[in-house]
Amino acid sequence: MGKIGIPAPYLLTSLVVAAIFNAQFSALHLVVPELFIMFATAILGVLIGTRLAPTSLKEAVEYSRAGFIVTTLGVSVTIIYALLFSYMTGTDWEVLLLAWVPGSVEAMTAVALLLGLEPAFVAINHVMRLMMLYMMPVVLKSPLQRLSRM
Repeated sequence: MGKIGIPAPYLLTSLVVAAIFNAQFSALHLVVPELFIMFATAILGVLIGTRLAPTSLKEAVEYSRAGFIVTTLGVSVTIIYALLFSYMTGTDWEVLLLAWVPGSVEAMTAVALLLGLEPAFVAINHVMRLMMLYMMPVVLKSPLQRLSRM
């Protein structure tokens, strides 16, 4: 899939394979052993650590500040729009909070299915959230530049 320009081909391939497997063998209840999960988590930690090893403390603080700003914007958009759309549509704000919460579209859609919510509604709202977040840096360019100079 990577050769034809599909983004995140490994994630998409694993998602498609898991969906097909689940559809074909829905009666099976497979559980990944806890030891495998702990081993995979340790390997992931090592891989992240090796990338962070050459990072200086000053760079880590700068990255943390940028991450804090991005996280604050994401959570703010989530809460504001969940409350706004709840008021406008009369839908429970908890449902809209799930639709606007940070995460991938497919993960939020899967959570909606698990909770018995309308997956199309959650997916559409999630895409709207992503569009808002992608437009925010353009709209907030000068305040963000001032923050980065502090």
